Amino acid sequence: TLEYDVTPGFYYLRVTDQSSNFDTSYAFTLKATFIPAVDPQEPNNSMFDAYTITTSSIEGYLFPSEEHDWFKVWVNDGSTLTVDVTNIPSNIRPSLHLYDRNRNYMWVSFTAEHDGDPAHVSHLFNESGYVYIQLYDADSHKNWLQKYTLTVSGNSPAPAEIPVVTEHEPNGVI
Repeated sequence: TLEYDVTPGFYYLRVTDQSSNFDTSYAFTLKATFIPAVDPQEPNNSMFDAYTITTSSIEGYLFPSEEHDWFKVWVNDGSTLTVDVTNIPSNIRPSLHLYDRNRNYMWVSFTAEHDGDPAHVSHLFNESGYVYIQLYDADSHKNWLQKYTLTVSGNSPAPAEIPVVTEHEPNGVI
């Protein structure tokens, strides 16, 4: 049995015997399986594709190819945002980081010491805006068979967007 995790693309398989002898008396069977994993937050692999969290917790997977999951939440001035990652797959060592409303790294982070350990960060904000949450495996492992749980508290619903009104002035008159 050979198992290999692949990313989307074309692959070729070559089967030979150890001595490169051709013998039609031996047969083999090739069986390929596909295990789909549905993650409704995908794609969220970059800050600009961050998934907006509107509930207190969500579940997700860390897929192959050094995936980083990005989320965003709205916080109000004076709010303490707490982010917990639990139900970690046993081969994942979570690393959790916060970025401010201007997408600047805040130096608020936590990386688990051991695989399967939970992650936790908390921060008091002095201005309102979106906060970006980055989650990835510190050792670049992946696991699409077991979901992690990300829980947030201290966030608020984002305010409704107000359309911009353009004022008109009569041209040529000061």
